[in-house]
Amino acid sequence: MPRCASPTPSIARLGPDSRALECQAASLSDDAPARGAERTRRDHADDHVISINNTTQIDLQGQAASESDGHRHISGTGGQLQFVRSAYASKGGKSFICLTSTYDKRGERRSRIVLNLTPGNVVTTPRSDVMFVVTEYGMVNLKGKSVAERAKALIGIAHPDFREDLERQAYEHRLIPRGVSF
Repeated sequence: MPRCASPTPSIARLGPDSRALECQAASLSDDAPARGAERTRRDHADDHVISINNTTQIDLQGQAASESDGHRHISGTGGQLQFVRSAYASKGGKSFICLTSTYDKRGERRSRIVLNLTPGNVVTTPRSDVMFVVTEYGMVNLKGKSVAERAKALIGIAHPDFREDLERQAYEHRLIPRGVSF
């Protein structure tokens, strides 16, 4: 049975007796490490677990930073990693990390997809656990991909104004080895 951590108003309208969706407090997943581990084990037994999370920045290797802006703390993990891992391990499960491709800071548009995370940013979901990444420019599946394949895929869903620079940086820093083309 699908579960959600916090029901939206449209999900809540399904009613408490709905068999389509089970909503549980996020605290059941991340209130304490032991409960989070127990939740992850329980969800592994479920088929088709879907996890949808937001992030503020992702690097070209696929590390998602959802808790800070550099050294400035924004939020806690909210159970993101437990839900991501539950979906990853679930038969037929899917995990989605969603973000807008850009943001404005002091009147300057910046990419949320970057070569390296902002110094001080906390990695919430490591690259080895990231499956689908979604922006307004598309969706890519990073599961099982090499670093070069991840970089190329993420560049493809970055804002078009930043793609050329990201690709140049990926080649310069050897995330995509010279002579490799996709």
